[in-house]
Amino acid sequence: MLQRVLDEAGPDFPWPETLRGILLGGASAPGSLVEDCLRLGVPVLPTYGLTETSSQAATLRPDDVAGHPGSSGQALPLTEIRVTLNGAEALPGEIGEIEVRGPSVFAGYLGENARESGNWFATGDAGYLVDGFLYVVDRRNDLIVSGGENIYPAEVERALLTHPLVRDAAVVGVPDATWGARPVAAVVWAGEPGLAATELSSHCRAALAAFKTPDRYLEIDEIPRSPAGKLLRRQIRAMLESA
Repeated sequence: MLQRVLDEAGPDFPWPETLRGILLGGASAPGSLVEDCLRLGVPVLPTYGLTETSSQAATLRPDDVAGHPGSSGQALPLTEIRVTLNGAEALPGEIGEIEVRGPSVFAGYLGENARESGNWFATGDAGYLVDGFLYVVDRRNDLIVSGGENIYPAEVERALLTHPLVRDAAVVGVPDATWGARPVAAVVWAGEPGLAATELSSHCRAALAAFKTPDRYLEIDEIPRSPAGKLLRRQIRAMLESA
């Protein structure tokens, strides 16, 4: 939505001084989008949260955006955020599961016992903390384990989106007899049809570790998303399987 606003406004749009900030959430903010906002003087605030945390749990203030690229900011007042790994609190920079605690965390799901208000809520999202700044990596459920190595689809998607001819991208894991699972990509390709695999294989090898490079690339017209703009990975898997 924000990208469409920037495209419609154009590079010379006079953004009003009364615009204090644009909250950007729903998924990890693409670096290119945040850079465009900085270049245009648009006060963007990347955020992290869930319905279960009353939307926002962390926000990156405009003054911190340039110095903390890729971060979703710090915990909001009265809210605590930690990252756990194997039952213990993760070290700074160590990827684990994001947990949230505070008065904005919900009381529980319908039909289940109420949660204790002081308990940590495990979000199911993977991320890490550095100096109190949260970096969201991906949904834990979307993690691809290939040959014992962790591959986060969002990291591969960000690499794909840096290619000038990729308009949109989605990465999912598919079963593999040798490695357990391997990443494959669906892309909205603006280049010559049929050349995405060749172009993007070399592009990803330059940007990612070799084991994170997708094995296959499917050129499609549109990436399936929910009304809120979130990737529908189940549909993407079905598309890849049928192809």
